[in-house]
Amino acid sequence: MNKSPPGWPEKRKYNPYLKRSVAPRHRIAALKSRRNKDWRKEAEKKRRKAELAELKRYKPRPKKEEKVVVNWSYDTTNPMIDRALNNREQDTNYAFSYENMSPQKYINLQKYIIGEHYKNRYDPEQIFWSGINRQYVEVLKSDIKNGKPVNAFYVEFDKNNNLINSNSDRHRIIALKELGVKKVPVWYCKRKF
Repeated sequence: MNKSPPGWPEKRKYNPYLKRSVAPRHRIAALKSRRNKDWRKEAEKKRRKAELAELKRYKPRPKKEEKVVVNWSYDTTNPMIDRALNNREQDTNYAFSYENMSPQKYINLQKYIIGEHYKNRYDPEQIFWSGINRQYVEVLKSDIKNGKPVNAFYVEFDKNNNLINSNSDRHRIIALKELGVKKVPVWYCKRKF
């Protein structure tokens, strides 16, 4: 009768000398080692794990972002550069090269140009963000999603490789960055005059 069914923990037996119930010998060592461990830390870990599991269970899953396919037009917004690009073989005023650049890198280039233009009298960061119209950015984002062609960007250098000009189309680059576009096409236009 004292034996427990197989698979069940053994019952504690009453010891008349100690006047209390005692676990069988093979369990005493396990109980001592369990007491020696910092059981509070383990209990806290279990509680946290249970809380996280509960949070994950009821947390609404975020919607997967749609990948935006941009319809690129490799013309720029500068008519003079576009004319030179279309007649690259005959044009003697510019040398062209092309790069896919991250939107953040292009924004940093624009801030650098602003800083050079104002000779660091004003904060380029503040000037860059001061004229941004959020409604226009949202309109551009919806146009890009709907497949409207987006012109390439350009950066203009003088013959001494000094950065002198770029698109000042801040709204377009911000819209592309917010849509999660990783690379934008940029023409490097080096003047020969």
